[in-house]
Amino acid sequence: MNDAPRSSLPAAVAPAMAELAGVPVTTAPAEQVLAAVNERIASGEAGGVVSITNTESMYHALRNAAHMAFIRRAQHSLCDGVGVVAAGWFWV
Repeated sequence: MNDAPRSSLPAAVAPAMAELAGVPVTTAPAEQVLAAVNERIASGEAGGVVSITNTESMYHALRNAAHMAFIRRAQHSLCDGVGVVAAGWFWV
């Protein structure tokens, strides 16, 4: 269920992703995410999205297709909180 390309960034800059219960989460280190955001800004490419993904947003994504689509369109789905990390222990 990929609604749109995440980015036109080269693979060397685009962050690694994993899915927790079907919700994408960026697994790349902070330095790589920051480099990708910097590259996007420098390129002038419009429409970049960063999702701050916590357990509540994961809950809503699993129940609301529009919210899931938003997270899937984001170039980065950043883990916000230990709950997402704990979920990763069970689903990855």
